[in-house]
Amino acid sequence: MKEADTEVKPADGEEDRCSDRSYDSEEEDEREYRLRRSEAPQISAHNRPYGQRYSANVKTDFESLPESDDHNEIRKQVEFYFSDSNLPQDNFLFAQVEGSKNRSVPIKTIHSFKRMRHFQPYSAVVEALKESTFLEVLENDEIRRRQPLEAMGNRDTVEYQKTYVDKAQPRSIYAKGFGQVTSTTQFDIENFFKPYGNVRQVRLRRTQPDKFFKGSVFVEFDDEETQQSFLELDPPKWNGKALTIMSKKVYCDKKVDDINAGRIKPNNNPPDPHRGRGRGQGRGRGRGRGRGDSKNHRDRDSNDWRGRRDDFQKSRYRDGDDEFGRDKKRRGGGGHRDDRRDNKRRDNEEDREKETKTDEK
Repeated sequence: MKEADTEVKPADGEEDRCSDRSYDSEEEDEREYRLRRSEAPQISAHNRPYGQRYSANVKTDFESLPESDDHNEIRKQVEFYFSDSNLPQDNFLFAQVEGSKNRSVPIKTIHSFKRMRHFQPYSAVVEALKESTFLEVLENDEIRRRQPLEAMGNRDTVEYQKTYVDKAQPRSIYAKGFGQVTSTTQFDIENFFKPYGNVRQVRLRRTQPDKFFKGSVFVEFDDEETQQSFLELDPPKWNGKALTIMSKKVYCDKKVDDINAGRIKPNNNPPDPHRGRGRGQGRGRGRGRGRGDSKNHRDRDSNDWRGRRDDFQKSRYRDGDDEFGRDKKRRGGGGHRDDRRDNKRRDNEEDREKETKTDEK
C-alpha cells in the first residue's frame, strides 16, 4: 500500500471524544491503567507541585524530532491544525480564529507549537504554507482557512463540536493493546498505521483529568473506504501481540449499551477549561491559602470577615493607636521594648512604696 503521511495534534492537547461523551475504560483497560498508574510517579491534585497540571504523565518528547525544512510535512501539519478534525475541538486555536469568523493567526504562533518547533528555519515554514490550497498566507505573515468553519448558530460549544466529531466517526477506528507509554509512543503508533493508507490523526486516549495513557487510540483515516479496507484485514500485531480493532462507531455503540445495562459508568468529569496547548493559561502565583492556613480557618464562614475585623479592632484599638494597634507617637519597632521598660519601672515604684509603708508601720 502507499505510505501515508500521518498528521497528529500535539500530545499535550490530546483527548478522546466518543460522539459527545467519553466513557470509562473496559475492565481490561482498567487493569492496564491501574498497573501503569502503580508504576508511574503519582501526580495528583493533592501532591502535584503548585501550578503543575498532569503534564508529567504526557511523556511524548517532541524535542527529539530531527530538524527539518520539508515543505510537504510542514504544510500537512499546519493544515491539520486548521482542519475540521481538529480546529473545532482545539480551544486555543478556535478562540484565535473566533470560530466561523475565520480570523487570521500569526504564523509565529503556529511555529511555537511543540510539534512545529523542529521545522527550521522559520522562513521555510512561511514558504511551505504559501503553497497550500487549504490555507492562505496574508501579507503580515498571518494565516487562515480559505473556507471558514460553518457558523455555530444557536448551538452551544459541545453540540457544535459533536457535529464535527460525528462527521469523522465513519472514517475512524478504535485500536487497543499498545501497552506502556514512552517518550516515542506517539511517533511509533503513527508510523505503525502509515502502511494502511492516509491518516488524518492518531489520538492517544487518556484518562481524565490525570492523563494516563489507556493503551488505546482513535485513528481517523482520510476517508471511509480506507477505514473499511483496514477493518477487513487480519488484526495487526503490536510487539508480537494482536490488537483489538473495531470501528469507532461499533466501539461507541458498545459503550452506550454497557452504560444502559449498568455494566460501566459514564465518565462525568467536567470538560477541562484549559484544554489545548497550555500556553499562558496557568492560574499564576498567589492563589494559595498561604502558610498560616489551618482546618479551623478553612471551616470558617467566608462571609463573616466583617465580624472578625470588628473583633480585632475592638481588642486592639486604643485612643492614639493606628490600625495595627501601635502607638502613633512611636517610630520603628521599638514600641514593644518601650512598653516593657515602662511596666518594669512601674513595678519598681510600686515595690518601693510598699517598702516605705512597711517601714512607717
